[in-house]
Amino acid sequence: MSTSVTEKRERADIHAAALHKVQNDPELAKFLETCIDSIDVQDLDDNSPEDWVALFTRSHTHLGERRTNPYSVTYWRLDESDPKAPAILDIYTRDMPFLVDSVLAAVRSQNGNIRAFIHPILPVEDRDGSVHMLTEPGSGTRYESFLQVQIDPLPEGPARDEMVAEIGEVLVMVRQAVRGWRPMLEKLKNLVSSYRQNPPDVPSASLAEALHFLAWLADHNFTFLGMREYRLEGHGPHAKLEPIEGSGLGILEDPKFLFLRDGPEYVEMTEQHVAFLQTSAPIMVTKANVRSRIHRRGHMDYVGVKLYGENGQLSGELRVLGLFTSMSLATPHTDVPIIRRKIADVMKRSGYDPNSHAGKALMAALDNYPRDELFQIGDNDLFEFAMLIAALPDRPQIRVLPRIDRFDNYVSVLMFMPRERYDSGLRRKVGEYIADQYEGRVSAYYPHFPEGEMVRVHFIIGRNGGATPRPRRVDLEAAVTQMTRSFADRMADIADDPSTLADFTDAFGTSYQSAHNEQDALDDIAICSGLTDPGNIAVRLKPGHGPHQYVLRFYHADTSIPLSDRVPMLEAFGFRVIDEESYHIEPANRPVIHLNEMHIAPPEDASFELSDLAPRLEAAIHAIWDNLAESDPLNRLVVTAGFDWTRVTLVRAFAFYLRQIGLGFTHSYVANVLNSNAAITHDLIELFFALNDPGFKEDRNLRAKALKTQILTALESVASLDEDRILRRVLNLVENGLRTNFFQRNEDGSRRPALAIKYDSAKIEGMPEPRPYREIHVYSPEVEGIHLRGGPIARGGLRWSDRPQDFRTEILGLVKAQMTKNAVIVPVGAKGGFIPKQMPANPDRETFMAEGTKAYKIFVGTLLDVTDNLDGDNVVPPQGIIRRDSDDPYLVVAADKGTATFSDTANAISQSRHFWLDDAFASGGSAGYDHKKMGITARGAWETVKRHFREIDRDIQTEPFTAAGVGDMSGDVFGNGMLLSEQTRLVAAFDHRDIFIDPDP
Repeated sequence: MSTSVTEKRERADIHAAALHKVQNDPELAKFLETCIDSIDVQDLDDNSPEDWVALFTRSHTHLGERRTNPYSVTYWRLDESDPKAPAILDIYTRDMPFLVDSVLAAVRSQNGNIRAFIHPILPVEDRDGSVHMLTEPGSGTRYESFLQVQIDPLPEGPARDEMVAEIGEVLVMVRQAVRGWRPMLEKLKNLVSSYRQNPPDVPSASLAEALHFLAWLADHNFTFLGMREYRLEGHGPHAKLEPIEGSGLGILEDPKFLFLRDGPEYVEMTEQHVAFLQTSAPIMVTKANVRSRIHRRGHMDYVGVKLYGENGQLSGELRVLGLFTSMSLATPHTDVPIIRRKIADVMKRSGYDPNSHAGKALMAALDNYPRDELFQIGDNDLFEFAMLIAALPDRPQIRVLPRIDRFDNYVSVLMFMPRERYDSGLRRKVGEYIADQYEGRVSAYYPHFPEGEMVRVHFIIGRNGGATPRPRRVDLEAAVTQMTRSFADRMADIADDPSTLADFTDAFGTSYQSAHNEQDALDDIAICSGLTDPGNIAVRLKPGHGPHQYVLRFYHADTSIPLSDRVPMLEAFGFRVIDEESYHIEPANRPVIHLNEMHIAPPEDASFELSDLAPRLEAAIHAIWDNLAESDPLNRLVVTAGFDWTRVTLVRAFAFYLRQIGLGFTHSYVANVLNSNAAITHDLIELFFALNDPGFKEDRNLRAKALKTQILTALESVASLDEDRILRRVLNLVENGLRTNFFQRNEDGSRRPALAIKYDSAKIEGMPEPRPYREIHVYSPEVEGIHLRGGPIARGGLRWSDRPQDFRTEILGLVKAQMTKNAVIVPVGAKGGFIPKQMPANPDRETFMAEGTKAYKIFVGTLLDVTDNLDGDNVVPPQGIIRRDSDDPYLVVAADKGTATFSDTANAISQSRHFWLDDAFASGGSAGYDHKKMGITARGAWETVKRHFREIDRDIQTEPFTAAGVGDMSGDVFGNGMLLSEQTRLVAAFDHRDIFIDPDP
């Protein structure tokens, strides 16, 4: 269905509803018909037909209420109960020009949001003291304008009254202007005639141009709104103009209407007027200090025309207020009196051939010059500005061309900038700057986008009086040039090598630029340039916006680090997270970098210098990200104790070891004690360094003794017995650690993958029995484990444990059994166990074995870190270790639960380390004995028994024989061997618990 058909149908529905409503009231029927036909097509479906009829029916009652008043304005609502229903403004007045645009501008000036309006012209007559609409207009009919404006509802109270009052005042002024229009034209015509008949004493060329200009104004080029005559009294600097009573026309018929301002006060005359009267110019064109409320909102144009007496001497001034029409603005500059003379003078002064490149550029600059400005600007300023503008196409640059109004009421500024740099934000910023320089405000601005690379913005800077400042144009242009330079430009200004910024020219968005300066961006570019691997992060700690506040910045390529990962990590360091902002840095030819800025506050008990903390904290977060350190409350020591992440790792290893030997406190409680006593914790680690650091420069024993005394003194002041117990247990571990790989480094300078501390178990307080000879605790985020030895020379299996909370208890149980049950077979044994800590949830078989193998390699390699080697008969200590025990080169491992296939892996590590046992380091494997293949089993032993009896000609399956058993009946050799013949007669047996002798063999 076409739009026109739809419109006709909708309008017909409304007409039908109206006919049903009115029936026997022809005047109302005609009113409704006229209004319905005035509805804009896009508004037809805003109301139902019944609502349209109800609305217009109500409006009809307001027509009669105008009575003899010149106008009526009514604010009302059809449905007060519906907050979304529009408010209605019904405006009635005699039909005249300028009503619609003047009234709608008045509504907008009072913040009225216009939803719809209609403007039917009604034939009316005055009858019985009221206005009535005629159903059939006659020859003497007058016409009434009805404007119905639908707006968003206004709050009850002053807002509604002010809206109605503003519209009423505008209607009065429109009526004044329309009533005075013809008399104003007549007065102007008479003035021109008097100039011609009695020429004043002014240059003939100026007079001729003035006469042409006045005639041009009257020829539909000026909307005359007001006119008033003034009489000159006095002479020279004491001269003044007094309004001639009754001479006002249009809006100036009101003698109280003033449009010139001297400072904050409106006046009839200013010092600048006196100066104008002393010139030979017969006409002045400028702007009034008041805005037009008729036709269009904007400062009115003021034309001052000097009046001369019969003697040709100055006698007064005719002041004309109004607006240049759109027709005048469309007239070429060369056809406009006064302006055409100025343009000709500029072209003549330039000396350019009008057909040359420079001449055409200058004429183009003049053709595009704002019309209002050409009337008001002085000849010298116009020449200078036009020449500068004409040069812009060949040499684009920032130009700021200010003209101060002759009455000091405003400053007109033409600002030119590159088109690609222009946006509304920059325009606002430049306008505010210029207004500040002239101690004024931006009253209006007019962007203009001609062909070419430049944009022009015409600012009107309003002032409130006083002498106008006169900043240098070169300073204005320098400042605006700096403002219009892009963020990338300003980065390049301060960059050591601008060529490195190529990929980052457009990388920083508006939100980033508003919150950061150019140096911040350069710093971020340096960081982002290193983030080529999506798995990497960068971290920077910066000062925050308030006291005791900081900003921690996370950088990550391709994806943002989830907030749920960042917040717990920072809280583990003791920080309180206040807020965060996120930005995208989008360089060309590189991954997008996600920047997350965390606003944080440190612990209240923390005291540090940012320059000291920043590198430690950044390194600690990197270590956590790279899985070199764990995130737990002990990380608070980075902030409170001045630790780096490696020292925190030491403390964490001590805490985890204490848990394994049964300290009895949770890890969080132990961490809280160590944090609360940060000074003691600091001294404990200092003691560890004094005892174990190969690079320690002081007297090791004296320093250790002094630190221990200091620690013991401090322990006297701890808060509770539990805290004292925990701290003393850590002190005990530090003192009785025999070796550590903490100070060892790889060839590339990196740290070993796990920390090992070897303890003298007999001296460790609170350790459960039995106590091994020595033990090595291995700790890292990847793996944790323990290796227990019963003596200097001991071997035993390494187990893949599944008991992360108490794997030492599990391993100790195995050692206990070995030290007692198998003492006859192996007098001194060893056992070890490890836990893979990075095993994913529900892994498949391949992932499970890969993670376990990885943990096993780290565990075995770390045990070798603290084990002596042999070169022939010479003991070779490990590098980077202080040995606080005797030579200890014996370390042999074997398979156990979960590690049956790992012997080759262990031997490969041994060989890579050139360990003296080479491929004998781990029993079994490809270089060792295969128990099953070589018969080293119960069945293999039985084959030996069978051969022995064959050699003495005995059949052990049919003939009884006696035997003695060694070991446990449940053991694999003894027990399984007894099952292989029913003729075996056991006459004796013994194990670690009992000795059995058959009393009746």
